[in-house]
Amino acid sequence: MNSAKQKSVSKTKTNIASVGALTKGLKLNDLELHAISYVCEEMAIHPKKNLVRVGISQLDATSLKCLVAPVEGNTTEKWLHSGIINSYGTMLNSDRKNNNAEMKHAVSDAQCQWICKVGRAWIKSGRPHWRLCLELAQELLGADMVFLPMNTSNTHWWLCVLHPGRNEFQVLNSFNWHIDYEQETFELRCGIHSILQAILNSSEKLASRWNNYDILKWDVVVKDNIPRQYDACSCGIFTIKYMQYWNGRELTNMFSQTDMETIRKRMPAELIMTPLNEITSSKDHVLAM
Repeated sequence: MNSAKQKSVSKTKTNIASVGALTKGLKLNDLELHAISYVCEEMAIHPKKNLVRVGISQLDATSLKCLVAPVEGNTTEKWLHSGIINSYGTMLNSDRKNNNAEMKHAVSDAQCQWICKVGRAWIKSGRPHWRLCLELAQELLGADMVFLPMNTSNTHWWLCVLHPGRNEFQVLNSFNWHIDYEQETFELRCGIHSILQAILNSSEKLASRWNNYDILKWDVVVKDNIPRQYDACSCGIFTIKYMQYWNGRELTNMFSQTDMETIRKRMPAELIMTPLNEITSSKDHVLAM
């Protein structure tokens, strides 16, 4: 970018009116409005510029476009990027490491896909999988509850939850699908089973908060007492909120479809300003606006 354009951008202040169409009818604070304005600026000038780096996830301006779309509209442009789901999972893990009473762990989308691949291999061969799974096994066994975000055909997010204390493989889906979840989750459950069996049959000694490792004998329980979506683009937000508020029996903080756009528009500030965001220049820019 030439120096003249850089100078112009660096002096830009948030124009509340300019983001009004994006936030119509929503109650947002100045920091949240500044973050939306910053994302919009970078989308126009540097769409591939990374604004957020949380754990393994890097989010450029284009990846955040789904969060700054106008309130009105129900399009595929509002579907959440997997990096956003993973970032919130990393943030959740960081927050709950200090809660020794109940340890919860969120698995990344990439890890979920890899576990399903392991499950397919185990179904064919019957041999437990060992390679590259020691750290993951410790993360699973060290948690009282494990969240596994699932993505069906790259069009719909939903959540699986391992609850070893109840011997339950729980399903939380913002769409009230009437499908066979035992079959739908079979590869995932086989992958987890394979990984755990490989570790447990080895000489490795892992700290565990589990009493029953035979996940294939756990009950698959579809939870009905949860909020549902009534649009075609909020599944990712529902999935994040399930991870944040599910305690194994119920949600500790309720939300609904009517909250989705406010939650969506608050997310750019949450992602940019989290202490886990390694791109400090994004924080500085938002704070300076």
